[in-house]
Amino acid sequence: MTLLGRSEKVLFVKIFLSVLVIIFSLQSWIKADDVKDFEIEGISVSDSLLNFFNKEKISEFINHKSSYNYSNSDYTIIGISKSNQNSLNLSTYEHLGITINKKDIQYKVKSIAGQSYSFANIIECNTKQKIIAKDIKKELIGNSINEDIWENDQWISGGVVVGKSIMHDFVFNDESAVRIICYELNEEGKKFANWEVKLDVIINSKEFNKFLKNIE
Repeated sequence: MTLLGRSEKVLFVKIFLSVLVIIFSLQSWIKADDVKDFEIEGISVSDSLLNFFNKEKISEFINHKSSYNYSNSDYTIIGISKSNQNSLNLSTYEHLGITINKKDIQYKVKSIAGQSYSFANIIECNTKQKIIAKDIKKELIGNSINEDIWENDQWISGGVVVGKSIMHDFVFNDESAVRIICYELNEEGKKFANWEVKLDVIINSKEFNKFLKNIE
């Protein structure tokens, strides 16, 4: 089963080549009936970024060189860290990747990812990944969801050095989803990205998740 769009393997290498190292700690997940019940640093999909930043600051994020714009789309991913803003008190993560539609005047969150680069190797990352997945499953008891685990063991994807990855996905009936993913770069990839192993915890709205599937 293909979940959340495998093109994300390319995307996250391109967008976060120079972000700060972050320290990961487990997010407290609330009892979940759909993906909107999950949050990272107090932000959920469908929230308006205007609840956290003014229009000028959002424009600054969008126009920053670290943002990523999807081809033939108004979707863009912006990076938020402790160093580039003071509106959010980031207590769990030091860096977030938030997807919005640039033409949406409310700047509603379509996807949010919390990121960690603090793991010594892919095994350590995968151990934390399993702990997070177990916590999420506890909150989803009784819900009808699709769960999938798959691995990409190729160092090259789409002509871009990406490395190996382990995905753990939870997909709701409306096609919104939560993904936990560990990346491991090869030697060439490390030179460009300045990191070796990364863990992402990603929450995708149904709208954005469907978009990712269509661009595979």
